[in-house]
Amino acid sequence: MAAHTPIDFQTDARQSLSQLVSASAALVGELGQRPQKPADVVRALGLDRKLGWQLFQIATATDPMEAGAHLLSPASVRRLLEAADEAGVAYEVRNRLLEAFEACELLIERHAVDRASFALMAASAGDSPEAELISIADRRSAYRAQSRMLGMAALSSFKTFLFHPGDLANPFGDVISLRGTSEIVPLRAQLRWPITSAGMLASDEEELDHGSPLKPLPGCEVERGISLIEPFCSEPLPKVEHHAEADGSFRSDLILEGIGRTHAMTVVLGYLAPNTLERHKGSDDNLILANFPVRIPCVYCYLDVLVHRDLGWKNRFEPRVFNDSFGPGAPVFHREHDLLPVHSEVIRGAATRVTAVQPPIDRYQELLDWACSSVGWDLSEFEATRVVIEYPVMPSTLSMYMEL
Repeated sequence: MAAHTPIDFQTDARQSLSQLVSASAALVGELGQRPQKPADVVRALGLDRKLGWQLFQIATATDPMEAGAHLLSPASVRRLLEAADEAGVAYEVRNRLLEAFEACELLIERHAVDRASFALMAASAGDSPEAELISIADRRSAYRAQSRMLGMAALSSFKTFLFHPGDLANPFGDVISLRGTSEIVPLRAQLRWPITSAGMLASDEEELDHGSPLKPLPGCEVERGISLIEPFCSEPLPKVEHHAEADGSFRSDLILEGIGRTHAMTVVLGYLAPNTLERHKGSDDNLILANFPVRIPCVYCYLDVLVHRDLGWKNRFEPRVFNDSFGPGAPVFHREHDLLPVHSEVIRGAATRVTAVQPPIDRYQELLDWACSSVGWDLSEFEATRVVIEYPVMPSTLSMYMEL
């Protein structure tokens, strides 16, 4: 194969897209009173709303790379130029815009697999922190494909951490962890799937367990601490097997039998980790991490972090999503190269208000009340941070982190 010299994408794209932004702004500037919003362009040129919106976004892009997400198809360019001609826009301005679009078509041909991939490349190379790198349509398509290939689909998955100061005479607080998946539909028979694993990690990657083993929540006795919370599971009860890993952690596998919606199930598990939570900063890089490995194709993924007010922490948890394609692991500093875009909504406030928004499963609020009351806690004394992701990337780990 003959050798070739790669062309730098960012330099090439920024030059062509800058010309496109300039030419688009010039055309919009010919429309009399300068348009202030997309609707002004639609009215001035008689365009459909989508085409007018695209032109306005390109003409007003502060970073030329942002225009890469709004490139018009050749057919749309023809409609735009015809409308501009009818509106009396000078030939020189129209021709300049046509040449700019043609240059961008060649740019796509040089660098990208298709127009959608070019938009991703341009956004990831731009300066805007708001760039939407993966559309909801892409993630929905991935969910459908993974469901068929893996043989299962679910409506929602959630993981919830409740941080409590515990005995104030002890330097370590207590944690309740809840994990559930609703409406899991097996598409193939006899499947085994990891449903949850035990453990929180500190920023130094050491287990935060300071000698107290994981314990089942009251009324949910089970040998290894991770307990099936039967009142909140579907019936017949899901089959779950618990396994000890070589590193001392635990994993729970869901056993799926039968095929189709009549075999759909909801499974909820949880445990209490007493004397686990470091309440105070111990070093300059001390973090609290709440991690949720996404391993089941689902429509919605939720991670809730509830903090008791007596801990004195500010509600400063921030979400991250990590690519686990190279092997699962807790998100820590050296995994910065595994970061994925976070396509999520973050909700903060009183736990009783936040957790009532878009509940991941029926009776979720009742589940939280039950978990708290089982150990003598009051849900109204907690603040919450919730992150919601629609069609989450698999395999990945959704993480909430906060510096102490």
